[in-house]
Amino acid sequence: MSSLDGVKSAAYRDQPRHCGVESGALISVCYTSARPGLVPARVQDWIDNASDAEAIEFVVTIDETHAEHQDALARLPRTRLFVNRGRPCCVDGWNLAV
Repeated sequence: MSSLDGVKSAAYRDQPRHCGVESGALISVCYTSARPGLVPARVQDWIDNASDAEAIEFVVTIDETHAEHQDALARLPRTRLFVNRGRPCCVDGWNLAV
């Protein structure tokens, strides 16, 4: 248990920890959004413009109020999804992503 465990929000503590989409991923794009309908196009843009798309993983966080998008976003290529059940803010979203 780290010395920071007491200051992490419940939304952070309750999420599964992760190690990456694939062990070869070198870049993690941490994306948090209150507009989950825009995420698939952004992921595709990043893939299309990457010199090495296999080196990228996408870590997407959406607020619980947008959980109906969860299944569709989880099917995006090279993407892991987290649902922020804490404060609906980008800071908590990014903290879940990392």
